Amino acid sequence: MKFIPIILFVLLYPLEVRSQEISDTSRMEIKKVAFPVLFYLPETSWGGGITAVANFRFKGEPQTSRPSQIQLGLVYTLNKQWLFFMPFQLYCKNDLYKISGELGYYKFFYNFYGIGTDSESDNLEKYGVNYPRVRVNATRQLNKNLWYGLKYSFDKFSGLTLDSVGQLQNLDLVGVQGGLFSAFSVGAEWDTRDQIFYPSKGLRAEFEYRLSDKSFGSDFGFKKVVFESSYFKSMRQNHILGFNVQTSATLGNAPFYYLNFFGNARTGRGYPDRRFLDRHIFSTQIEYRFPLVWRFSGVSFFTISTVGNDYSTLLKEKFFPSIGSGFRFLLDKKDRLNLRCDLAFTPDDFNFYLTIGEAF
Repeated sequence: MKFIPIILFVLLYPLEVRSQEISDTSRMEIKKVAFPVLFYLPETSWGGGITAVANFRFKGEPQTSRPSQIQLGLVYTLNKQWLFFMPFQLYCKNDLYKISGELGYYKFFYNFYGIGTDSESDNLEKYGVNYPRVRVNATRQLNKNLWYGLKYSFDKFSGLTLDSVGQLQNLDLVGVQGGLFSAFSVGAEWDTRDQIFYPSKGLRAEFEYRLSDKSFGSDFGFKKVVFESSYFKSMRQNHILGFNVQTSATLGNAPFYYLNFFGNARTGRGYPDRRFLDRHIFSTQIEYRFPLVWRFSGVSFFTISTVGNDYSTLLKEKFFPSIGSGFRFLLDKKDRLNLRCDLAFTPDDFNFYLTIGEAF
């Protein structure tokens, strides 16, 4: 088989540590889960590491407030790849303020097939890169459901290794020599979901305008506009229908690795990583979630996506569908945090995903 992920050890019923349940807000309640993993993937060879998640509310926060979350992951592979990542979401002042983002360092490689929907799978090449990453998004609640704020993004790409006979050596693309990316964004988020991690009803919509400019220390000058929306409807007890749509436009001299793409655990599940890449993207997916037994539940999903160089004709491009199913294992009953396992199929390929949290 072309793609054979082997998860040798995952603690499906993880160690869960929490402080004593309390009715007042004078103490902090912390819940932790940790997953040691050993795996094999064609792009990484053998690898192992640990993923941990901590959910909590700050001292003084009411139990009705949204839970904060910090994730921590550390992975090493026999291909001498390192991945360290720490995404976070912090809520305080009874959800008045939210600080989210990611800190990380990656020594990894990515796929490149070419630009546009006519790129061929036979043109696959891999390029290696090292970079630290900082994402900090500070938002304030304007009313019960609306947040607005600022975001800072930083990456420094170095040590790019290209295939000596690949496209990247010959195409005149921005970013093939690496460089520093520094950008500020303004954005707004509307959120009426009843749960953060596994909602059964409600709407979430997010808009972001990003500017990368030399005045911020960036080597690249470009703009990016991003919009994403998810809607959830409860069909009957524990049966949920979810819809997601996302689109983005990139303007200016963006490095090729900052162009929009699909083919990952969130967008275009089933397609290889970065299978289709271009300046603009449109992607939508629908997911049906249903209970199974005990802490297990199931999902079925369908996605369709496209990319293009001209946003005005984006919906006239080729569309690429995928379909799949999977199961969820409930790690945290109160905040509905799941271990996610998905198997997704495309007309030509399939991929397997094992991670924490939903695709949307």
